[in-house]
Amino acid sequence: MAVNSIQREAAPLWLEVEETSPGVVALSISGELDLATVPQLEDALMDVEAMPARMIVMDLRPLEFIDLAGARCIVAADERARAAGRALQVLAGPRAERLFTLAQLDGLSLLDA
Repeated sequence: MAVNSIQREAAPLWLEVEETSPGVVALSISGELDLATVPQLEDALMDVEAMPARMIVMDLRPLEFIDLAGARCIVAADERARAAGRALQVLAGPRAERLFTLAQLDGLSLLDA
């Protein structure tokens, strides 16, 4: 019996970084944040975390999809920010907020928008 492997292309993920004011960097994330696209976000976060920002605002509202791998990446970024003495604030949006609630990740600094 032959086994057909199914290859799935990673769904697109778009990232936009902008210094919105001195010491504040905004990272807007749109598309699908999942196991396949988390490495893109991790790369962008490394760049943002190398900037001299005291606050990172992560905008997840444009996301079409987020899974637990994406949520874990955001929680890890929050832990790194706290260890570095900076703030990470998350504009969750309905998809991410629902996942964070279901996964009981209420330790994140979620902003209403």
